[in-house]
Amino acid sequence: MEKHSKEEKASEYIEKHHDEMMNITEESREIKIKIPGKPESYARPRSGRGHHFYNPKEGKMKSCRTVCMKQLNEEDKEFVKDAVENYQENYYVEMDVVYYYQIPQGNTIKESALKKSNILKAIVKQDLDNFDKFLLDSLHEVLYDDDRHVVKIKSEKRYDFEPRTELTAKITKIKL
Repeated sequence: MEKHSKEEKASEYIEKHHDEMMNITEESREIKIKIPGKPESYARPRSGRGHHFYNPKEGKMKSCRTVCMKQLNEEDKEFVKDAVENYQENYYVEMDVVYYYQIPQGNTIKESALKKSNILKAIVKQDLDNFDKFLLDSLHEVLYDDDRHVVKIKSEKRYDFEPRTELTAKITKIKL
């Protein structure tokens, strides 16, 4: 019953304040990043000596973070800094990501062409969600302060002659 009551109140609020809600301003910025090399996937933390845990991919994440940070221009950095410091709960990130895998050397010309044109899909050992986890963790402190701000991610695996990861991140700040 309480849920229904909240729902009704929210609907009433929308009706009463519709014009005011339409005046909320959004500011967005699209940032494109290209990470050269074979796409990396997330690895679960491992137990080391003395029963402490470590992330076996931490070094690669730091390297990825550095590569990404170098590709941001000053306006991108200022936009992200402003979103993190001044908008806290009122900014979000949407991402489109393509993980490009190297077309295997032993493929025929026909197979290579079919893979390059994305007719033959990149069915590789690692799961797509593990690539996304690695990337989300790597972009921490580059595009956001916490990956909970990522509200949408569209990702795919493809083949190409140049292995890499390409992403377009749209960061939106909402001024209430």
